[in-house]
Amino acid sequence: GRGAGGDGPEVRTRTDVRRDPVAYAIMDLDEGINRHESAPFKLHQGRDAAFLPPCLMDQGFYCSTLLVVDADGMSLSAATAISSDVLPGGKDGRTVVESVQRCCLEHEGIVGRRIFTLMNDGHPEILLGGYSPTVERPCLLLSKHRLERDPSTNQFTLIEEAGLGHRVWLRPNEEVLNVQELPLQANATRANVAVASSERVMILSAQDSLSILSEINVKLSCPS
Repeated sequence: GRGAGGDGPEVRTRTDVRRDPVAYAIMDLDEGINRHESAPFKLHQGRDAAFLPPCLMDQGFYCSTLLVVDADGMSLSAATAISSDVLPGGKDGRTVVESVQRCCLEHEGIVGRRIFTLMNDGHPEILLGGYSPTVERPCLLLSKHRLERDPSTNQFTLIEEAGLGHRVWLRPNEEVLNVQELPLQANATRANVAVASSERVMILSAQDSLSILSEINVKLSCPS
């Protein structure tokens, strides 16, 4: 940017923009539609975020678990977003974020950049796109950290587990753009996973480890 002080010389200022995203927002679109105005939101720090499907709780409350790669890429957080048509305090349609848990990515040895959830037939798992400073390569990691559902509230809790998880190494500078869990095939216990990266489209197996079943080279520049 540019600035000037009185009659003095013009001063240039510079704003450093980091490569990784640094914030996300939770928006209640229904509230904005009902009020015929823009939906309110609040920014939270984080590189990437992924929702689990919402669950119905008692008394008409809905809860959704939000998984977040924290701003420094060194840890994961899980928050519960709770909304209802009527919540205490007289505010209709309010969304509350609570019960934040956190676990470290130190054991995995990666800096997280992207996060995806695999539903795994009702037993959600965490798939991370990240970078290993030790190996100096990006990778996809099926994390050992797990999600447990509380049968009384339907809320998920993030449980930290030691271990390296299962990973597949990517090409230098390859970036994961999107991940899609595929339909479960007959006699299979785990669904395959389609991955779109900046250099190729892959089908991965997560049966006993994480491995590439097939791939085709293609240049992609945005999530698809």
